[in-house]
Amino acid sequence: MSPAPAVQTKRIGLAIARELVSRVASETIEPQTGLSATELGFLQNVALEGPRIAIAVIPTHPDCPSMGLLTMNLECSIEDAFALPHVRTLFSPRWDVSRLSEQGRTKIRAAFARHGKGWACVCGRPFAQFMKV
Repeated sequence: MSPAPAVQTKRIGLAIARELVSRVASETIEPQTGLSATELGFLQNVALEGPRIAIAVIPTHPDCPSMGLLTMNLECSIEDAFALPHVRTLFSPRWDVSRLSEQGRTKIRAAFARHGKGWACVCGRPFAQFMKV
């Protein structure tokens, strides 16, 4: 599908852009945890920069192996909804569990109950090291 005309971002306005990005993020699932980008507190900022929708995201860990896939899925879904997304990854501020939504906390606790404290990321790092919920 070809991207929508760039002028479309100017017509929708910032509030609508943020709402659309939030909706897309709530449907973009991080494959290892099963949580959405919204539940993880992945979004840091949404802004209009000329014809582009600029989205700043924070990974749960600096070397998160799912980051590329999650960012690509978010970018593709936004491109389908409107025009010219630009997703950039921020490493400051660092992600911490306070960014998890209540629903995200509930899902993480349930996953720990199912998998135990040894539940680990594909990189081998146990989630319990950085998701103390």
